[in-house]
Amino acid sequence: MRSAGADSLVLIGGDGFVGPAVEAETQRRGLKVRSIGIDDPHIEAGDRVLHLHGLAGSRVSEANLRAANVEAVARCASAARRAGAERFVLLGSISVHGRSSPEPIGPDAGLRPQGAYARSRADGEAALATALAGGGPGWAVVRAPMVYGEPGAGFGPLSAAVARGLPLPLAGAVAPRSFCGVENLASALVTAGLCERSGTLIPADADDLDARTLCRLIGEALGRPARLLPAPGALMRPLLTALKRGELYDSLFEPMTVDRAHWRDWNWEPETSPREAIVAALSQNDGQNDAARPSQD
Repeated sequence: MRSAGADSLVLIGGDGFVGPAVEAETQRRGLKVRSIGIDDPHIEAGDRVLHLHGLAGSRVSEANLRAANVEAVARCASAARRAGAERFVLLGSISVHGRSSPEPIGPDAGLRPQGAYARSRADGEAALATALAGGGPGWAVVRAPMVYGEPGAGFGPLSAAVARGLPLPLAGAVAPRSFCGVENLASALVTAGLCERSGTLIPADADDLDARTLCRLIGEALGRPARLLPAPGALMRPLLTALKRGELYDSLFEPMTVDRAHWRDWNWEPETSPREAIVAALSQNDGQNDAARPSQD
């Protein structure tokens, strides 16, 4: 439930991928918003802070991941507590639950981070809990699955391959995965910032997609049908593992979905359908840019 009198939000890391969508969502709701820096955050009493800052990517060093995803969280959450902020919301990642799961993932699912990025995200949540232990502002963690959308929209190598008409061995890739359009993520973040509930929200689009369907949607957006070939998972797993891309197999051939039942507790649901968001995003960018931000390394 939204707090009475909550009419403004403070963004840390508002100049990144998610920030513009959050600012658009605050304008849509008639809220005030201000952005502050990560190094010396100027947080005031009563502020409701959305911490959007973070780093991702397999090419980012573990030291830089920890500086952005752990140390910065601890610094900003501690500053919020000292200042008497009212609320602190951390943008996190579903990757803390692993790279795949046979069962839908809810807030109480066990943590099993794999890789430096996922570990940094799990440690960032722990840093938040430590900083706010024994008092301080209300809090929430918004664990995002793979996020896509403007600016610079596309699904990276997948959209580039479809755009070039390359054959992809994904005709049998039918494991469902949860994605989240950046507009839906922004809506979840603002909702978490305005309400009084403490806990974890895992947003996603209303419908899950498998890699085969995703490729077809990308082809629809680009006006070029995806060329999908059958390839057994028994062949693809050892091949990608040998190429040191085992995580790519998981993201294409293994399920990873969100348990949406807990959304009722937050009075939240996505407003934009994945088909509309993916087609709109890719149509404006011709599949050339990378706007799918993976939630795991």
